[in-house]
Amino acid sequence: MIRKINTFTRHLSAVAISIVTIGIFSGAALAETNVVVRMTTGSDDLRGGNNAYMTLNLESGASTSEVRLGGGFGQNSAVRRTATFRETVSLDQIRSITIRHDGSPRSGHPFDGYDNWDLQRISVSLNGRNIYNSVNDPGRSRFVHRFTGNARQIVLPRQ
Repeated sequence: MIRKINTFTRHLSAVAISIVTIGIFSGAALAETNVVVRMTTGSDDLRGGNNAYMTLNLESGASTSEVRLGGGFGQNSAVRRTATFRETVSLDQIRSITIRHDGSPRSGHPFDGYDNWDLQRISVSLNGRNIYNSVNDPGRSRFVHRFTGNARQIVLPRQ
């Protein structure tokens, strides 16, 4: 009878360890950072099938994973996206943001060239606090960047 209790106890211990392990992993999966991005496209749209991406550059010199902001932004359109990063980041840790445009010719479209895109305005915030807003940047208050085959990304400093 003692053996059966020991065997039962070992199984309970294994189950308890499994439950604790699952709890740890599910807690880690909840650690993320949500950033709100508002963009206005100028006269040259971001073609469907091409995408914009964002990275947070940190004071430590590291960067977060790249997050897709989407594509198919029409001419003179405004979009709002929530970018969810796997890493937990506070506002004080952010040095700058990088916006990258993938305007490569689309697969299956033999007459496509590189897609240019005019980013007219952009604002980026974390928990309602400003990371960057082009309206507050004297050099970019009317126009932020024209993405071309030679200029595929821009780094914007935290304000």
